[in-house]
Amino acid sequence: MEIMRRAAPCCNVPVTFTLDLTCERLMGFNRSERAILRELASEVYEAEARTVLADLDASFREWRKKQRLSSDLLADIHAFHQRDSRDLWARYQGLDDATVVARGVAFGFIPKKKVPREILQKLNLEVWKRMGQEGDE
Repeated sequence: MEIMRRAAPCCNVPVTFTLDLTCERLMGFNRSERAILRELASEVYEAEARTVLADLDASFREWRKKQRLSSDLLADIHAFHQRDSRDLWARYQGLDDATVVARGVAFGFIPKKKVPREILQKLNLEVWKRMGQEGDE
């Protein structure tokens, strides 16, 4: 998605709007590459979802061992629903499959070797790698 600024024709006031380049970006991939990207994007989402669910799973394990109150577990479930699951959903809304895969490789959700070389050459991994490194700081 690209942010553009232009002057409104009627009053010469700058107007900001976004231009969604999803279709244009995916046009650089042939049909079989887009199918592979869809499959890889699904794997990335599942891997990140597993990561997000790990904390909630730990709460359930403590509850089963009677180390956590039921009311605390319910609070954890509510917090997960209100924060973590919504953040995950929002993160992936509007991202095309190529962007999801590039992000997944950069953040370590899928190994780079899993992405075919032809597709890897078309992905802008450097931008995502820098973002991943900034997140580590």
